[in-house]
Amino acid sequence: MKTQCSISAFFPCYNDAGTIASMVALADVTLRKTTSDYEIIVIDDGSSDSSNAPINPRGIYELSNLTAQKLFKIYNDNYGIRSITLRLTNIYGERAQMKHNRFRVANWFIRLAIDNETIKVFGDGSILRDFLHIDDTADAILMCALSEEAMGKFLT
Repeated sequence: MKTQCSISAFFPCYNDAGTIASMVALADVTLRKTTSDYEIIVIDDGSSDSSNAPINPRGIYELSNLTAQKLFKIYNDNYGIRSITLRLTNIYGERAQMKHNRFRVANWFIRLAIDNETIKVFGDGSILRDFLHIDDTADAILMCALSEEAMGKFLT
């Protein structure tokens, strides 16, 4: 009889909101293929951003995103209803809403530049953001929809 190993995966994080969710998700997929006896531990070393939102939602928005992600995964795994969860952030490009600053920071910055207004940036520059052009967004959605490997996964 083959002995099953137990694995503990530790992730220290400090202001890693942009990457921690995908690292934990990848570790979960990898460990699940290796053993059924595993744990994933994320140690938040006092982050001032939303690094712990994937495991400890701070608000209704984060909680609803996490709940939807888990529901899609359950339906994919247990009922064969194919799904992919894509977390697409800071999409910019043609036909974007630019009338106010409540949606998408890149579009608002473009609007301010077009209007020759000052672009105010707050903070010390330590927080990084990903930006995704709408054409690349459409390509990514189509590629994922056509990929069997993407089914049941959470992708950022």
